[in-house]
Amino acid sequence: MAASATRPRKPARPRPPARVLPPVDDEEVIALDEDGDDEPEPARVPVFSIGEQLHTMIADPPPSLALSALELAERRGGTPQAIALADVFIMRAMLGEPSYRALLASRKMTRTQYLKIVAKVMKKAMGALEDGDGSPNR
Repeated sequence: MAASATRPRKPARPRPPARVLPPVDDEEVIALDEDGDDEPEPARVPVFSIGEQLHTMIADPPPSLALSALELAERRGGTPQAIALADVFIMRAMLGEPSYRALLASRKMTRTQYLKIVAKVMKKAMGALEDGDGSPNR
């Protein structure tokens, strides 16, 4: 009889933590009412000022805003240019056209101020990533 060698087993890779989802009844129909006529304007929070004019953004954006931006980037091929276009979409939607235009017209804004405004708007629109690795899938 020939002796057979056994290979040591590879250690199992740790699994990523499971997403925590709310309990759901398989029979439940989740109604997304679309009665937009009765909806009040969303609450807004300050973002930046130009002179005495305070500019605001949506305080609690709907998840559909982020999904719409991701869809836009995907339809455009997911390229860096497509992602930049999705970022513009988010900035316009969050700030509203008048504040977005005021930001575009500002000639005294510094790069640091610009980056802070964009970071503040994107964090609110897309949500904060806890581990900072750029992946919302954890």
